[in-house]
Amino acid sequence: MDPVTLETARLLLRPFGPSDADAVYAACQDEDIQYYTPAPSPFRREDAEKYVGETPPQGWAGDRDHILGAFRSDNGALVGSFCLTTLSEGVY
Repeated sequence: MDPVTLETARLLLRPFGPSDADAVYAACQDEDIQYYTPAPSPFRREDAEKYVGETPPQGWAGDRDHILGAFRSDNGALVGSFCLTTLSEGVY
């Protein structure tokens, strides 16, 4: 499946890219994110670069994990992310 972008007046959902590494790194310094997600702890800058550069593109290419970042439309700030995982063909 090809990556998609969805936009509303206040929110932009799009695949992560290399330019998002700083925002992902900053967000993943939150102890709760490290506790409740599979993010490594400590979360290093290299982890952010790998995450935005490798993980989402591989997931989309393999039609398995469809990862999107959630960004504010007005200023581009990262506010979250999510993954739709294909359990079997046509089932997410």
